[in-house]
Amino acid sequence: MPADRVTFGYRKVTSTEKKRLVQEQFEPIASTYDLADTLLSFGLDSRWRKDALRLSGLRAGEVVLDACGGTAGPSVISFVQGDAEQLSFPDRTFDAVTVGFGLRNLVHPETGLEEFLRVLKPGGKLMILEFSLPTNRLLRDLYDFYSFYWMPFAGRLICGAGTSFRYLAESIRVFPTPDELAERMRHSGFSDVRFERLSNEIAVAYLGVRPRLSVATPALSSPSPAAGGDR
Repeated sequence: MPADRVTFGYRKVTSTEKKRLVQEQFEPIASTYDLADTLLSFGLDSRWRKDALRLSGLRAGEVVLDACGGTAGPSVISFVQGDAEQLSFPDRTFDAVTVGFGLRNLVHPETGLEEFLRVLKPGGKLMILEFSLPTNRLLRDLYDFYSFYWMPFAGRLICGAGTSFRYLAESIRVFPTPDELAERMRHSGFSDVRFERLSNEIAVAYLGVRPRLSVATPALSSPSPAAGGDR
């Protein structure tokens, strides 16, 4: 696959195309998307978010960036529209970064992970909530039917558009497995990476920590006569 080609569901598109297509998928359904989430997940989406917040261990008073916030909800204090792969915040700004069901939609998720690491304070936490696939064969077959047939149909009824939910189903299936995503988080520089499967593995909460700064103590060596004692 050429370097500029990325996945948009089952399709291969350019980076520029994916940015445009993702925006086109979600803009028309923004006003009804929260309702669709609740109905199509049978209310589990709220439970998943609470489980993810529990795993993150967020405390009152911490400064948190909710990346890929979507409709955001009523509790968000301020909004910044931008590119999650080029965050407009200084280094070491936030105590925590949360990403709920948005990492799949980035053109280059690894770039997003590096940006999240950059804006976290040392010891700050990244919490990612993403969809996954059941490993149980029977549940997987049921989930496939639900994803590819019922969700687009229900999406048309609730939001007036079914293609966005078809993309959702496809994007879950080309996204890395929990083990693979955890490894990508480590590769991006996060430590103490772990994840928790939720609701028979339909959703997964991931947690990673930006390592704390440490002061390296240089190794001492005997003075070299030729170097005049310099180390």
